[in-house]
Amino acid sequence: MAFSSTACSASVSIGGRPGYLTRFRIDYHISGYAANSETVTVLVLDTGRTDLTLLYASIPDTAGEYEALVDQVVASVQVS
Repeated sequence: MAFSSTACSASVSIGGRPGYLTRFRIDYHISGYAANSETVTVLVLDTGRTDLTLLYASIPDTAGEYEALVDQVVASVQVS
């Protein structure tokens, strides 16, 4: 397995709460798998409670049409 360059990595603020968003690609070649890479998105958010919130999404290159949905999910995150 090999890591590719980070596509985006940034501090974020959602609902006034601090967080961190990163997106990167993992390249791999596994016999029998149609996919050869995945785009991974991770959002960690301090909600002000004792536990952090984590959103993790991994989209294989065979389903790239769903990457825009991950952007929509990240954009829809709210802190209440």
